[in-house]
Amino acid sequence: MTTLRASTPGLARIKQARKEKGWSVDNPKWLEEASRVLGTDWEAVGYLAEGISEGTWKRFLAGKRPINTEAFKAYSEVLGLGWEEISDRACVQDWGEAPESGVFYGRKEELATLEQWIVKDKCRLITLLGMGGIGKTALAVKLVESLQDQYQYFIWRSLRYTPPIEELLTQLVQFFTSGHSSSTRGSVSAAQRNTTETLPAGVGTRLSQLIDCLRKHRCLLVLDNFEAILGDGESRPQMPRHLTGSYLEGCEAYGELLKRVGESPHQSAIVVISREKPSEITAIEGKSQPIRSLQLNGLQDVEAREILKSNELCGEEQWENLIRLYRGNPLALNIIATLIQDLFNSNVSEFLKQKTLVITGITDVLAEQFNRLSGLEKQIVYWLAIHRQPILLSQLQTDILFPVKKSELIEVMQALSWRSLIEKSTEPNEVLFTLPPVVMKYVTNHFVDQVCEQLCEGKLELISSHALTIVQEYNLQDFPFQPILTSVKAQLISALRSEKRLIEHLKAILSILEGKPALEAGYAENNLLKLIAELESGC
Repeated sequence: MTTLRASTPGLARIKQARKEKGWSVDNPKWLEEASRVLGTDWEAVGYLAEGISEGTWKRFLAGKRPINTEAFKAYSEVLGLGWEEISDRACVQDWGEAPESGVFYGRKEELATLEQWIVKDKCRLITLLGMGGIGKTALAVKLVESLQDQYQYFIWRSLRYTPPIEELLTQLVQFFTSGHSSSTRGSVSAAQRNTTETLPAGVGTRLSQLIDCLRKHRCLLVLDNFEAILGDGESRPQMPRHLTGSYLEGCEAYGELLKRVGESPHQSAIVVISREKPSEITAIEGKSQPIRSLQLNGLQDVEAREILKSNELCGEEQWENLIRLYRGNPLALNIIATLIQDLFNSNVSEFLKQKTLVITGITDVLAEQFNRLSGLEKQIVYWLAIHRQPILLSQLQTDILFPVKKSELIEVMQALSWRSLIEKSTEPNEVLFTLPPVVMKYVTNHFVDQVCEQLCEGKLELISSHALTIVQEYNLQDFPFQPILTSVKAQLISALRSEKRLIEHLKAILSILEGKPALEAGYAENNLLKLIAELESGC
């Protein structure tokens, strides 16, 4: 989608023309007349033409963010202005699937860092990393808005639906050479057809042509949802672990794209947004290199308070605890703020008195992140959830039944850290690891569900590989997590509807373990005996 915005002199002419027209800014006539210009009569059909809306009208007047070219021309015509005379065509832009620029909280330090890297340090390739909901895409939108005047071309593309790299390269080269992309709405011009026809075949050749474009012109490219083309635990279930940052089958050439745009000298900038770090970035990035990564964590307390304030929450003396509980995640705070409004009269203190952690609303985001983990990564986060408190790497290595090299364990912990799925704390001469509260809640729930499902089917996989109880108990900010054994017992009773039937079922499973080697049985016998003891003591 090609876009336009008004120049500074153009904005002054728009303001004058609007005053001469005599309609208020909010008058629906602006939208209705612009829709008619595009051939859609509001009164006749009951809807406006594509691209005509209150949002695009306000962006047209503000001039900070470009809008659809056809909508820009329509608004200009309604005002009696020539669109060529008021538009700022210094930068040809295609915002693609980029979201609207909404309310934005904090991130001044991160935005300044990115601007420093791109403008002053001339970085060619930057990766924005962080878990879902942390605000990576919103920050990238703000970054583009602040830098767009310094580039001849800007294009935003999402890889959410894993487009073939040939398709992406065709769009990029076509856009950087003609100012149009193959995704532009409407008919394809002769110039566009000629550009497409003359593109050389082969990924390597097209990559070379893209590099040539990045050298000739000042181009800004954003690739969002990059993790969609990276391998995950679901795509390779047969593998106990995968190399974090490796690619889905058929997407390997994206790695060559990153390598080429990072290592080849040019005057452009590419911003990659991802929940996981591609392996090529790890190999070529550095503080003194033109390839760098920024790990995005939760908002600072002062910044996060603005979210709670905008939602008109009270009980301000407890805001810090709420922010710490949800680790400053903007999405989580907005969702929980709505819940507090609806159920607790906007009072944070009343919600915290319930001594529970609610993750409704962000479960899908956490599930996406969890499902991408390899078998070994899932084992580790399960153990961290079981322990509840920060533990040493040596403890993790001891817990895992099958031998894991320390080097392999360190690699996995680094990968989990890049995804913001673990936290580390430092004590004298020791580094400890645990899960953030929201992640711990999700992982615990998932673990309990999987254990119960397997036990109901007579399977022993998880109760063999993991203990259901540990010696220590851990409370987070006085929010006790229910013991996993207790949760498993309650869920099994609910599933089988009889404690007596459940005991018989567990004893039958226990009998299967007789004579099995200790390594094969693992934690299963101890887990089953403790479950049965818990049930019999309550009968």
